[in-house]
Amino acid sequence: MRHTFPFRTTPAVLMLLVLLAVSALGGCGYQFVSQGKVALPEDIKTLAIKRVDNPSMETWLPAELIARFRDEITSRAQLRWVDKSDADALVYIDIEFFDVTTAVSDDKGQTEQYVATIKVRARIRRRLTNAEVWDSGYKYISERFLASDQQSARRKAVELAVRQIVDSMQNAY
Repeated sequence: MRHTFPFRTTPAVLMLLVLLAVSALGGCGYQFVSQGKVALPEDIKTLAIKRVDNPSMETWLPAELIARFRDEITSRAQLRWVDKSDADALVYIDIEFFDVTTAVSDDKGQTEQYVATIKVRARIRRRLTNAEVWDSGYKYISERFLASDQQSARRKAVELAVRQIVDSMQNAY
């Protein structure tokens, strides 16, 4: 049995339906990884992390930022990670501020929500000349998180900040 639509399907209607479906899925937490152009010179294909400046007392923070940054770049299949001595460019990550506080507590004093705040930026410099080729600018994230513990809220804030940094790296249109 052949099904027919009550309206005429034109390319414009089909495109609208596809866009609506993508928007709906995006709102459900699905992400479509962009394979867009990276805002770096074309000759830069490999990276290494040179340094993370961390003035906070959070000793776990540099390792978490590095891991998240590497994972986010790798998942988008844009650049390759190599040893510092083989890299086309080096990444410098600067943490200006990081804090997690209780936002909402229940009547027994148990935390139900945390506010995690981070201000961080990434810069990329050519390894051989030290010339800066990209700067994300500072990304300021302050979000409330329903989390089972404070460490979960911390990790979610870092993940969100890194995602914004890498998103800005793709704004090369």
